[in-house]
Amino acid sequence: IDQAKAIFKSGLPQDKIDAYLNKCRPRFGLFDEKHPFGQNPNVAADEIEPWTKLTAEYNATSNKVLFDHTDTIRLSPISLGGAARYLLSTLNFSVRGGRGYRPSPSSDGVICIPVGKDLSQTLLLSLVPYPNSAVMNSDSPIWERKESETMSIRSAFGYADLYTWPARFMRLIKINGNDNCLKVAFMPGVGYNYKDSQLRDPMCPYSLNEKRGIEQIGWEDRGFWRSFPSLLPETGGNNVAAPSVISYIASLSLAGLIQCSIPLSVSGQKFKNAAIEFWRMERFTFPLNISAKYSSKSEIFEMLQLAEKTGDRLEKGIRNTGKFILTKTDSTKTIRELKPDKWKYGKLEPGDLTKYLVSTGVVTHYWSILESRFHEILGDFAAGTDADIIRCRWLTYVRGALKTVWEQYAASIDSGYAWAIRALVKAERPVLEKLKELSVEIEKYQKQEVG
Repeated sequence: IDQAKAIFKSGLPQDKIDAYLNKCRPRFGLFDEKHPFGQNPNVAADEIEPWTKLTAEYNATSNKVLFDHTDTIRLSPISLGGAARYLLSTLNFSVRGGRGYRPSPSSDGVICIPVGKDLSQTLLLSLVPYPNSAVMNSDSPIWERKESETMSIRSAFGYADLYTWPARFMRLIKINGNDNCLKVAFMPGVGYNYKDSQLRDPMCPYSLNEKRGIEQIGWEDRGFWRSFPSLLPETGGNNVAAPSVISYIASLSLAGLIQCSIPLSVSGQKFKNAAIEFWRMERFTFPLNISAKYSSKSEIFEMLQLAEKTGDRLEKGIRNTGKFILTKTDSTKTIRELKPDKWKYGKLEPGDLTKYLVSTGVVTHYWSILESRFHEILGDFAAGTDADIIRCRWLTYVRGALKTVWEQYAASIDSGYAWAIRALVKAERPVLEKLKELSVEIEKYQKQEVG
């Protein structure tokens, strides 16, 4: 923290940075024969690919992208700066593939970056201290090493090693001597030893799995805001789950170095085998008093759990309605049997009720309403609003979202069919009960405010 105070006051040491860059200048050449930047000079050029092999958004010889019409035979030129950026992204975000292609250490992690008012402040907010001097002294980025690596599996030496991880061995090749017309020789690189590594990515949250131990929290098929507590220090001071960068800016806040809300960019990708399923980025205005108060995490966790349980009630009501509608069930007769959800070849095949649930879009609408409300709640925490007032507001938001989406869903049921109306009446009980529960709890908080 003392070093952080000095750097925050004086700014980044420009003279030292310039001296370091000048010292390493020979290592930043993309076509250096012995040490090409971010590459391995020992990669054979027997099989070369178009430069789009380094990307996830363009077609290449072996990976085709839907709706992309890049011609891999007549390639468009690429700038040297663009090529360097794609090399770095390949090092950091390569996914699992066949024939020994292992993923980068945090390729499917949730990457959290505090965003400053400019690049300098963003870097200052991200300068997480090393866990100890031994790690710091053994660490180095890929361009400082004397020898190129061979295929192996190992742990990271430190943060610089982690963020320049040679997950792929690559070598850029000029076509007809043209710097902007490039192809790439490509092969598997170094695998990351997740099991034995003691070093954790400071930008990623972690959780404890009973079978696999501590592991990175990855992306799910839902907004990450619903997992927001994983970004906060544990209640009682145990920071195992929180990204180190969040704990770091909490320390900066307690030291009086920063006193405002910090924009937090949360981004990453999800992949299965060699295919990227989606990229995602969410942005939060992160109130520093949340990360500094351990009690705030449990409060936010409880509020989100309330929303999850309410969402479960909503889903149950829709499934019950769908069951009656799809089978046209009365007290004595079922017209047809419903197909259940089932696993096939490692993939979940949705049954009739799940398909019906998704087709209504009601649950998705419920969560989209609450997402904007959650950002308002973060603003309340930043303003130092009383915890009971915040909880009462959240209860009101949840009740309002549930009431809105259920009324819209009920209105969509065709009133011309008596069996459909009966189905709705039979199925809405769990939703009405939850609305009543929420109203009772809201009334308690409102009475406290009046008192």
